[in-house]
Amino acid sequence: MKGERYSEKESAAETMREGAVQKSGAKQKNKTAGAGEIVFRVLCFILSFCLLALSGVEAATQFSDSAWEQWTPDYEKADLTDVLEKGDRNKIARIQESYFKKREVVRERFAPWTCWEKIEDDYAVIGEVRAGDIIVTSATHVLGFRYGHAALIVADDGTLIEANTPDSKSHRTWVSVFNDYASFMILRPDPERISDETRLNIAAYANEELTGIPYTVFAGIFRKKYQQPLKGTQCAHIVWYAYRRFGIDLDSDGGCIVKPQDMANSPYMQVVQIYGFDPEKLWK
Repeated sequence: MKGERYSEKESAAETMREGAVQKSGAKQKNKTAGAGEIVFRVLCFILSFCLLALSGVEAATQFSDSAWEQWTPDYEKADLTDVLEKGDRNKIARIQESYFKKREVVRERFAPWTCWEKIEDDYAVIGEVRAGDIIVTSATHVLGFRYGHAALIVADDGTLIEANTPDSKSHRTWVSVFNDYASFMILRPDPERISDETRLNIAAYANEELTGIPYTVFAGIFRKKYQQPLKGTQCAHIVWYAYRRFGIDLDSDGGCIVKPQDMANSPYMQVVQIYGFDPEKLWK
């Protein structure tokens, strides 16, 4: 009898142990399943957020496309024959004709959510430029923000320095690269505030020292706006930097990021030619 009772107790204990193990396994499975569900929900949230952000960026890009329009004169050309010197008539007449001509403008993307407006199958006439001049355009935008583009003229023949795309370095090219942009503005140092000697020194410095600088959109954000030596730059920043090297700050709003528009509104600059900009508003 005692042996049977002992055997029954052992059996009951074993049954209890098995039940406990099963309950523990079930709890562990529930915990694992619960953790997996949390991870799945987090991943779904991140994916949804990313899709929403990308949709917002695309919408901003589309809006920037539709909101911008090239300006063209809605009045008749003036007859400049009597006020122009004979030697300048043909050149000025070509610029005037180009200014009034209506052209087809197309939009192209050259990077994700980065677009530019360009003249299709034609070009605008760019007048005489000088070393130290700045050329800017409003016809590019990134992530829906109409940032524009800028470059510094370093020689009277139209050689310029520009920093234009990620994964590239600042380089020399010609002012003619701007003649198929749907807008441009040529800025010249105000001779009452910047002497010809300083203007030429700035151009020479940029030509000799500011090529081969890596492009970065973070110039002035994660690094000092003005640093020596210059380790990274972007289109407007490299122009600003050349002038800042000689104590002249062209950033009209004083922010950490220099934009082409800031330099277009600098009191140190005068507008000498525009195309595609409203002359009453310029780039305000």
